[in-house]
Amino acid sequence: MPAQPRINVSSGRPLEGLAHYSRALRVGEIVLQSGTTAIDRDGNVLGKDVSAQIDAILNLARGSMGAADGVFENVVRARLYVTDSTIVDEAGRAFERAFSGINPVVTLVPICQLARPAQLIEIELEAIDGATDTAQHIEAPAFVTHGSAAITIDDKILIGGIAASGETVAASTAYALNAVKELIQRAGGVVEDLVAVKFFVVDISQSAEIVMHAARVLETVKPTLTIIGIPPLADANIGLVVEAEALLGADNNRRDTPHGQFPEFSESVEVDDQIYLSNFAPLDHDGLVVHRGDWAAQIDHCIENLESVLTKLGASLDDVIVRRFFTRENADMNRVYGEGPGWFSATRPTALGCRIISHLDSASLISVEAHAVKGAGNNIDWRTVDL
Repeated sequence: MPAQPRINVSSGRPLEGLAHYSRALRVGEIVLQSGTTAIDRDGNVLGKDVSAQIDAILNLARGSMGAADGVFENVVRARLYVTDSTIVDEAGRAFERAFSGINPVVTLVPICQLARPAQLIEIELEAIDGATDTAQHIEAPAFVTHGSAAITIDDKILIGGIAASGETVAASTAYALNAVKELIQRAGGVVEDLVAVKFFVVDISQSAEIVMHAARVLETVKPTLTIIGIPPLADANIGLVVEAEALLGADNNRRDTPHGQFPEFSESVEVDDQIYLSNFAPLDHDGLVVHRGDWAAQIDHCIENLESVLTKLGASLDDVIVRRFFTRENADMNRVYGEGPGWFSATRPTALGCRIISHLDSASLISVEAHAVKGAGNNIDWRTVDL
């Protein structure tokens, strides 16, 4: 299969080179923006409230995505990671105002912290060429408060974050995943097209129960799984936020590999050149946490496992187009950027890094999530924009 056209955009800021990521990236028709905060080149936080910080972030994103030949109005997905649960809805409203008329799917979740106390929000963006003309938006305010509930473009079905409440874990899980199934069907797909699900869970101790009830709703369908613990939302009734993605036709054209911890889900789902991956925790073959207390060793272990899975699928770390590091609150990051293996130094995908409450096992200091496209590491056009 021929390589997808690839553009990497650097802002020239030192951290991007040290941590081996790009500010924005194009692969084929997709343009991705790394998790971006409101900060200038001198390290000053731009804006004292979340609305001002969103405006600053989007101004930066327009420049970097534009340098990747992206059109900002083609943004179809946004993830907003907010450091204060009480301003999550305020952030959603401010973002909607900024994206009036564009209306991407939005996932809003609280996190513990970013690099600087004054930073209130980090935003990831995804755009797809031609979305303003061809994307079909599905509105379902009963399921999603901010943005479109789902967007269909080409073969993708993107589903925004569904905040689920219920008297029991079973009820909230069933509510969220039945909403996902309904939105896929309204978009013209079938549940067997579901390739990825993310669970942002307030009480991480309920994870096994959530997975069990999710399997009952999804039956034989086994998407990839990301599950992490987040701070409580302002609405104490909300126990989890669920985001999903489906590919039309995946029901007849997917290769699933089993999940080591949860056989109800897949470790990876491959459809054509797309490789969806569950988040990797620092576990051995027996499911036990390795390198306890050593953040650096744990992150290397996660990426080694990621690399092993990609190799088995005929891909490599060079094909990763986005990687996310979720670090547990209060974990000691015992290695500075620029030290250790240069896992992503050759192709520098987009990136996100933030602090969360916990992983499935409290001894896990880090988990790593990624998405890869076969051939995406070839023939990169390297560009720099001054932001």
